[in-house]
Amino acid sequence: MAALTLMPFLSAFVFESARYIKEEDPVAVRELQTHEALLRTSRLRLKLLDDNRKSFKEVVDNINDLATINSGWFMGHRGILGPLKRWLQPDLGVYFIQGEVIGTTHVAFLNMGLTKEDLSASSLSLDTLGPYLRETTEDFGRYVGLLLGKLNIADNAFDSAPGEPMSPIQFRDLKSKRFYESMADRVAPGRTPVCILLTSILSQINTARAVVPSIAGRNEDAVFKIGFVSLFHAASSLRKLLDQHRENAFLHLDAVEHIGAMLDADLVRNISENRMLRNNLVHYGVGKRTAARLSPDLPLFGLVEALADGQSLEAMANDVERGLDHISDGLRSLLPQALTPQGTL
Repeated sequence: MAALTLMPFLSAFVFESARYIKEEDPVAVRELQTHEALLRTSRLRLKLLDDNRKSFKEVVDNINDLATINSGWFMGHRGILGPLKRWLQPDLGVYFIQGEVIGTTHVAFLNMGLTKEDLSASSLSLDTLGPYLRETTEDFGRYVGLLLGKLNIADNAFDSAPGEPMSPIQFRDLKSKRFYESMADRVAPGRTPVCILLTSILSQINTARAVVPSIAGRNEDAVFKIGFVSLFHAASSLRKLLDQHRENAFLHLDAVEHIGAMLDADLVRNISENRMLRNNLVHYGVGKRTAARLSPDLPLFGLVEALADGQSLEAMANDVERGLDHISDGLRSLLPQALTPQGTL
């Protein structure tokens, strides 16, 4: 479950770092070549609606296509009892930590970076998806190990002490049609893909809030970077959703006002206005002018202070934490009110 929630972050790290490594040593990234298309698609899940190569319609159509394929895997019952089994069979799993939604089966499917074309040209199924994911992430792991060796970073250089113990992952199985229709009635009547998009944004936000701190342990820099990027793109995508609504009204008026109020919070605006910091955290490239202002005596070498008008990393990390909570609370209130866990994995 952690791999599925973190896949866009992992893909972004592997993809962006490999761009630098292959200039020096192309052989080092050879194992990644077969995954290049998947890495590109999976890392775009971080951006949500910030995909400059696709229109809003193309993004939501892709979301809908993949969710339909994923649900179809659960509903493939045949024979005399097939119709009854399909009527009874849940086709959407929702996953929680401490009652907070961290993902769904549809979101996990999207996070992997698979496309409709990939699935139509392959033999992937519910039975083979797990082994496929394992083989793929093992290749990523081998690359990361090689990268650490090139950077002369020993295994014992990391403080792997855990943070707070991770709470058990809970779940609830649902009929997706009923769930999305209930949500759409309150948010975007007749627009199921918009509802899937909003659950995806919520899942990414809550992964940064609840999953990353437990896995990262005392690595506060990692918690900050993933939290910042998640909040930045969540806010940007929600703004683009409102922009699309202004062109072709499809959101419920209450939802428009609610999302607008979420985005008007000062701490969310503070993060959204720091695109240069976002670019450095995602792409790792630091310009000469910024580099001249860095200091080895500051956390992250003073990158935040250099790009955020002198605001300290500690102050911005506090804004990120409160901003993630704010967006999470706002999006959670758009979900069906009865959405609570029914069991523990």
